Amino acid sequence: MISDDIKSRICGSAIAGACGDALGAPFDFLRLPAILERTGSEGITKFHLYDPAAPELAEFGPGALKGFGISTDDTAMTVAVAVGIMKGRTQDEVIYFIHQALLRWGQHQPWKQADYTPFMDKIDWPDWFDAFCVGTGAGPSTMSALDQGKIGTLEKPLFVSKWKKPDTKEPNNGCGGMIRTAPVGWFAAMGLITHPYRFGTRVAAITHGGHDAMRFSGAISALIKDLVIGKSWDDAASLMVADLSRMASIPAAKLAYNILAVGKKYGPAMNFDVVERLPVEMEVAQPGKYFGYFLSGSVFVQALAICAAAQTWKSDHIGRALTLAATQSGDSDSTAAIVGNILGAQFGYDAIPKHLSDNLYHGQALMDMTQSVIASEEKRAVTPALRNLKL
Repeated sequence: MISDDIKSRICGSAIAGACGDALGAPFDFLRLPAILERTGSEGITKFHLYDPAAPELAEFGPGALKGFGISTDDTAMTVAVAVGIMKGRTQDEVIYFIHQALLRWGQHQPWKQADYTPFMDKIDWPDWFDAFCVGTGAGPSTMSALDQGKIGTLEKPLFVSKWKKPDTKEPNNGCGGMIRTAPVGWFAAMGLITHPYRFGTRVAAITHGGHDAMRFSGAISALIKDLVIGKSWDDAASLMVADLSRMASIPAAKLAYNILAVGKKYGPAMNFDVVERLPVEMEVAQPGKYFGYFLSGSVFVQALAICAAAQTWKSDHIGRALTLAATQSGDSDSTAAIVGNILGAQFGYDAIPKHLSDNLYHGQALMDMTQSVIASEEKRAVTPALRNLKL
């Protein structure tokens, strides 16, 4: 049986990630002064309303404007990965089902440039997945990948349109792989996935085949797995750096090591201004192509540094970290979602501020999802035909 501590950490990772997503979404890519003008100097500490005309609200109805936290593509794609892993019995099957789940969600996005129906097979999905198959907002590079109807791989990444440069095609280096990778860590913690770093890179490559997008996704998968099983932050972070060194590159491992050191250095002094300049600070320390406005490197730097800083705080680790991650001029919802996934995996469900966890618009559907994830693995452990299944 899976221990109550592991169950709490899986649930905490899912719910805290969705809380971060919902906190940052109404402010995504607003400049910091504009955010603080609306929220006050304390930043984003509670759920705020979208612009009522926002296309993300088109399928939610009037209930969406009653103060709930409304999650976006970050959470919907996380759920798609979870249901895909539950469905598959081999690595190839899992990748197929994740892609099918992403297509089912993507079919509802107003930004798609293709009809996904010809690519979609008839699959019996859980009822709780329906709640996320609505217009949630979506990154243009994710949709550009899904529009092709093909599965990207480590060896053959999909080429997508660059942001605001539709005629320029390259492997997708956005953060869409990182924001959905947490379930790889959950299932690895329960024993189904043997190499979360490697599997996380493969899951990312379905749509995000850029080197940084894949390696940072794998790193987060491995970090979450070790936190869920109860390893200390220092041990889990060291193992993540070792994975990057062994399976990605020495520069990538050095980058992660430097981020962790910077986060620890700032510690209790981490504030909105520090979060704003972290990508620039890391670029100066280690020049490279990590830190473009929409690239995975900036989000990875900010999320990992905030989590490292949180280790020095005495209380409110998740609430304070989500506020720091969301209250910034960049990718507010994605950064906060990743911070929530990581710190929720470390501190568990009960560490999430109640005014957030109790007011997620799809909170019950997420709870149903986490219970299904845990139940599927408990059933596998006692089913002779599946007991020795490993991915």
